[in-house]
Amino acid sequence: MFLPLIAVFSLMQEPDALPDAVQVQFQLPAERIVEYPASELRQISAPVLSETAQEAFDNSFLVTSHYSAFAYSKDGGFGYSTTANTLDAARQIAMQQCLNFNEQCRIIAEIIPVGYRPPGPGDITVSPVIADLIRDARSQPQFRAMAISEEGAYSYVWGHKNQENANRAAIADCDSHIDPNLLGTSIGVCILVPGVGF
Repeated sequence: MFLPLIAVFSLMQEPDALPDAVQVQFQLPAERIVEYPASELRQISAPVLSETAQEAFDNSFLVTSHYSAFAYSKDGGFGYSTTANTLDAARQIAMQQCLNFNEQCRIIAEIIPVGYRPPGPGDITVSPVIADLIRDARSQPQFRAMAISEEGAYSYVWGHKNQENANRAAIADCDSHIDPNLLGTSIGVCILVPGVGF
């Protein structure tokens, strides 16, 4: 059951620093996790879709939650991203997928949180799936850590000898789940989720 409110969790530790060359939409240093429990479709334009694109739109895209985006080409090609951790990441992935096979693409629809606001200083946004995993990770024995990326990769670990080992293990495992095409981009960087480790 989704409640119409925004839950903001306080964070207990500061994440490891990221290289200066990589900028992420997450507002670092992360201080709060912003979770939105309900989603809505934002239709940016409504072109007549090819049969294949319409099937993907109806059966794979519309059935997901935020942050998701659907890109379409006038030639009938498409690309989409579902349940990323930021709207920017969802848009970038959808456009990349569409442009892999088409010359021109544009975002035609997004699934965003009800009441969405761009993240403020110290905020990191998460999909409902990641929010559930954060709650689960917090219940694991010490030493534990969780890492996520904007594009949706994640990892959580527990039972480590100390917090530093848990942090390193979570980042390394999260990095191994990032789409290789996104490594080193602004959305292909894993960060620690503050408030999970202790």
